[in-house]
Amino acid sequence: MNLRILDNLALDVDWSDFESARSKGAMALFGEKYGETVRVVSVPGFSRELCGGTHVRRTGDIGLCKIVYEGSISAKIPTAAGVASNLDANVDTFALAVGHTFQTTVLGGAHYTVVAALPYTLLDISANVQTPFGTVRRDSKVDGFGDLTLIPVMLAWKRGDWQFNALLPIYAPTGSYQKGRLGNPGLNYWTFDPMVGVVYSNAQKGFNALLHAGYAMNTENNDTDYKSGSLLHFDGAVQQILPAGPGFLTLGAEGFYFQQVTCDSGPGAVLGCLKGRTAGLGPVLGYILPMGKQSLVFELKWLAELDTKKRLEGDYIWFKMVYKF
Repeated sequence: MNLRILDNLALDVDWSDFESARSKGAMALFGEKYGETVRVVSVPGFSRELCGGTHVRRTGDIGLCKIVYEGSISAKIPTAAGVASNLDANVDTFALAVGHTFQTTVLGGAHYTVVAALPYTLLDISANVQTPFGTVRRDSKVDGFGDLTLIPVMLAWKRGDWQFNALLPIYAPTGSYQKGRLGNPGLNYWTFDPMVGVVYSNAQKGFNALLHAGYAMNTENNDTDYKSGSLLHFDGAVQQILPAGPGFLTLGAEGFYFQQVTCDSGPGAVLGCLKGRTAGLGPVLGYILPMGKQSLVFELKWLAELDTKKRLEGDYIWFKMVYKF
């Protein structure tokens, strides 16, 4: 779901007779309340349903997600509390995003969207922290707002089944942060992350694939005199929607690769270069069950980190159940 929001896919709107729309997999969420001619709204390769009117023009206009992460690392890493090792972390993040897509296209037909997102994070972290008096075990439970995400530029060019994206996420240091605290929802520095991407969506076959690449550049944390190195990252996903029994089965996979390409620096970088790396891959399984006027949506995702260096290593597990009425 989060990748579909990032794709900023244009909604396809068409008119059809009721039986033809249902034969193509469109969900009728309101039972008998449709006439012979119906309006079919599709997120290409992701969903299709009968709808009298939508409130957004693109998936980038909406966003609500929850991320759960559990990870650990035995090696020494820098934190706001100093150098730490044998760190265990449990993180729950809720994020709400709002955006607006302008009606007028720009730069050869690109749809132009602006987005802002605000996360709220709950952290439970424990680690061995080095102090002038030796190494001590510390625990930190913190919750608060994280850094504000701004996307002043999100462009999408659609050419048939293909869509080409360009965007500039900016992470502003507005979140809760205290030097000396082991866990912090905010990072206390700016990040600029220009990205490009390509999406293939075949609405007739129910197949969707995407790939995004970005280069994240960080400023220095003035409280710790520490500057994290720049990061090259790739994110991708494939998905297939299939009729199954009374509903629709969704099968897919998601993956990512992060590689730090410049060294950490600044007076606070006492551990040296410290280039990190991580990669993850996992399946996504879902089911959509129309039930007359209602519908149930289930989704289970497991994204395991497979190749990690000088970063936390763990798993993302996400289960979603939605009841629409």
